Amino acid sequence: MPTIDLNEKIKDDLKKIKEVNGCKTYSEAVAILMRSNKIEDIMSNFFSHIMGRLTLLSQSIDSIKQSQ
Repeated sequence: MPTIDLNEKIKDDLKKIKEVNGCKTYSEAVAILMRSNKIEDIMSNFFSHIMGRLTLLSQSIDSIKQSQ
């Protein structure tokens, strides 16, 4: 599973939104992002990433338990 630096992706998205919409602050860009449907994609990717990490953690714990 390829890892995605979500913080960098969100920063890039906000930077683009800020430039395209002529926002003076990142707060304005965040407001635009929150009103868009894209926030659902970002949150979905974020939760998928977290679930993937939790699965790996669970597998590591199971592996440690089996080796004892």
